[in-house]
Amino acid sequence: MRPQRRSGAESWYWSLALAAGAFVIGLAPLADGDLWWHLAAGRELVRTRAFLMTDPFSSGAAGRPWSDVHWLFQLVAYGIHVLGGLRALVFGKSALVAAGSLVLLAGVARVAGSKARDVFVPVFLIALFTTRSLLLLRPIIPTLVFVSLFFFLLECFRREGRLALLVPLPLLQIAWANVQALSMLGPALVSMYAFAMATWAFFGGARWFPFTEECGASVDARRATRGLVAILALCLAACFVTPYGARAIALPFSLLQRLLPTAGNAYSANIAENVPPFSLERTGPGYFGHVSVYLGLLGLCLATSRRLLLSHVVVVVALVSLALAGNRNVLLLYWLGTPIAIISVMPTLRRLRVAFFRRRARFVPRWLGRATLAGVMIAATTAAARETSFAEAASWRAPVESARVIRARGGEGSIFAADQFGGYLIWTLGPRFRPYMDTRLVLRSEQEFEEYLAVVDNPALFDEWERDKGFEYVVLPVLYPDRYLPLIAHLYASDRWGLIYTDGSETLFARKEHSAGQGGTEIWSLGSVEVTDRILASLARRFADAPQLLEVAHVQLATLEMTVGEASGAERALADSSTPAAEALRARCRLAVGDLDGAAAIAELALAQDASDIRSLDVMAVIAARHGDSMKALDFLHRALDVDPFDGEAGQLLARLEDHGNSR
Repeated sequence: MRPQRRSGAESWYWSLALAAGAFVIGLAPLADGDLWWHLAAGRELVRTRAFLMTDPFSSGAAGRPWSDVHWLFQLVAYGIHVLGGLRALVFGKSALVAAGSLVLLAGVARVAGSKARDVFVPVFLIALFTTRSLLLLRPIIPTLVFVSLFFFLLECFRREGRLALLVPLPLLQIAWANVQALSMLGPALVSMYAFAMATWAFFGGARWFPFTEECGASVDARRATRGLVAILALCLAACFVTPYGARAIALPFSLLQRLLPTAGNAYSANIAENVPPFSLERTGPGYFGHVSVYLGLLGLCLATSRRLLLSHVVVVVALVSLALAGNRNVLLLYWLGTPIAIISVMPTLRRLRVAFFRRRARFVPRWLGRATLAGVMIAATTAAARETSFAEAASWRAPVESARVIRARGGEGSIFAADQFGGYLIWTLGPRFRPYMDTRLVLRSEQEFEEYLAVVDNPALFDEWERDKGFEYVVLPVLYPDRYLPLIAHLYASDRWGLIYTDGSETLFARKEHSAGQGGTEIWSLGSVEVTDRILASLARRFADAPQLLEVAHVQLATLEMTVGEASGAERALADSSTPAAEALRARCRLAVGDLDGAAAIAELALAQDASDIRSLDVMAVIAARHGDSMKALDFLHRALDVDPFDGEAGQLLARLEDHGNSR
């Protein structure tokens, strides 16, 4: 094969591999609550043929000004949903991820040479796979494409200096500004390149200047700086080309303030995606440990580069700062940090290849890259194959059954629901029913959000707080997250509210004075064997072809039964389950009925299989405390905290034991 043909074949090989890998990595059912209100907004835009200037969806923020800068995304998403449902949206998301990846590949190959593909493709797919859970069906997906296009054009301009390369940027910015508030990343990227180019133009000749040439040899740095500044001005002006004008410009800065991990910031402390990655790593060991590994490798690539660019350093510093502020930005860091790292390290890798591999063995790095690529593709394909249907929401992430019950009962009114449930209720029940809260927290003040969290975390406040709200229903999850369990227990025991539906994963409460007259709906007693068996039978039918999901469903039902004080019902739900989570719950059931020996037997068996099982260590600590053996209880608690220093139950038990010891 001639060298030119071989190069063309290599190019197609890596491009197809990257597109296929990125597409497969993006395949996942909808597990996020935001898309539902985006779809509802798209539907409303089509119905009214007018931009949404105020909130038409919730009871807690009805009529408030709303800068719906996502309107273009919402229209497209709603149109795709009308044509092909959720499956089409998932495939569309994966196609955009693949398209953005290809743009990055083109930029890397153009700047660092065709051989950079061999390194970039497997490394980028590994980075993308580790952030797979952050590839949510949100406006962030088209934002990744816009970021890729800006990076490609800016990199090409930096090397070639042709002003024609910058012309598309303001036009892209107009579209981006009507897709997501993160569109301000466009002017930010242009400003970083302009700053780096201007710095090189004025200080590049100095011996102390540590960075290499910011532009190609034939490019006039001062002229290039003027071109970047002019395009920056046009991009900033393009940000105003939205139905919301200056309000759209202010929105991203408002959101950034809510992201900063400062003391007393309720948003950064209580919204999982806003929590700094290392804080999340402490509460969920291993979940975001890859961030530290990535940062170390990124720093190594930059440190060993013999052609380090100031523009790349500035961009990386900005991305790292955003990622350390909130884990939702880790995706942006990996997306843009990876091509920068590869471009920076390629000259060093070329020298290493020449130094360590003889002529006949130079194929080794190429095949090492292909082997890595094969491993990533296998992992991504396996993960996608294990997913549930793309044609429906991921299991237990939307109150599908509760919405069905409410719709069947008819009527209208306001619903108190978990914020992540609000979007689905807007989509399926609006406008007749409106949730009090949803994930559009930009419509709520920090005080309102803290008030919402207070009544969730301290259910004793709920009754007085909700008296003037006129809620018809309350819809809460059992797990994912488990924060609402105390409120579920409070409502279940309430004289004013009655449980009218649950499948163990979602709970639907209605006012007792209304329940009898609306379709003859009964109040469910989870202490009833008949009710528990009915739920178990419905779960068996629903997950007949998914035994692993059925196991999780049983654990969730048992958790709910234990939460409301029905230990016998929990044991009934766990009768056919033998997972570690089920065994831990079974031990707690024995504790609840006073069978300390039975609980100890189950926990000891679990610890014999896994000495670091925190749930069993906590159970053994409780048993020892009830037997009056404080020293043994403390030993179990310290063992649990050695495994997970942030184990909440162990910490509370330890505090109680220490307080008891001090009071004696």
